[in-house]
Amino acid sequence: MAKARSTKEIEPFDKMAVVEEPKDPNNLQEIFHHMRTKDGLLNNAHKMFDALSEDGLTNEASELFAQIKEKGHIPSVVAYTAVIEAYANAGQPKEALRVYLRMLASGIAPNAYTYSVLVKGLAADAKYIGDAKKYVMEMMSNGMRPNAGTYMAVFEALAGEHKLGEAREFLEQMKNNGFLPDEKAVRKALNNKQGRSMWRGSFIDAFLFKTKKNRDLLVNRKIWSRRSIIWPEFVNCAVRIYNGKAFVRCKLTEQKVGHKFGEFALTRKRRPRTKLAQGKKSGKK
Repeated sequence: MAKARSTKEIEPFDKMAVVEEPKDPNNLQEIFHHMRTKDGLLNNAHKMFDALSEDGLTNEASELFAQIKEKGHIPSVVAYTAVIEAYANAGQPKEALRVYLRMLASGIAPNAYTYSVLVKGLAADAKYIGDAKKYVMEMMSNGMRPNAGTYMAVFEALAGEHKLGEAREFLEQMKNNGFLPDEKAVRKALNNKQGRSMWRGSFIDAFLFKTKKNRDLLVNRKIWSRRSIIWPEFVNCAVRIYNGKAFVRCKLTEQKVGHKFGEFALTRKRRPRTKLAQGKKSGKK
């Protein structure tokens, strides 16, 4: 009787909102208070169900529905994901990641919606872009296909940090894992110069292209092609870049990936403006 009454109290995914969304996503106290109310987490379960259904993950959506309908309680994955989403929306990716790791330690498996919430929250902070990439790949290795909003959050973050080489490498990693991003969605989201450059691919000299698989060919070599892009494969190589008059020695680091070789071999020398020079220019003795 008690179990039947408990099941009856929970009407999964009623079209009416269970609880109102908090007006301020940064007000974590209000959000967590809603979660502790009678039907607080049911609203999060509703959001998760809708998201899974929209992404065509009908099996996961049906399983979530059955757990709530038959067992009469909210699954743990909903509770953990709700907390992760609250921290992500409040701009606290470190806390969101901490809750996710605690979720794994508790033996709770994330679903596609959990990954989507986590990746978007991490990608919003430049310090956690690497983690966002990591969990997109983890999501794919677990047999889940990220939707456009999930992987585009990472590409937009990389473009915003001018890490075009890293973005191109990430794109290749996704393709190598059998996933083809939606080209139309990518171009729409990256509707700027950096995004188009990343998608189409940037110029690189034929000789430099050959050195991609044989780094020894690049060590201490003269680079005439100033407009060629520095690839991740070139990191830690020392080269000499032509500046129009001489060859400037340059060690290629991770921070230089995605930039052009010519950016690190200036063609003009900047003369410091001394007080004496300024005085002569203004007519002072």
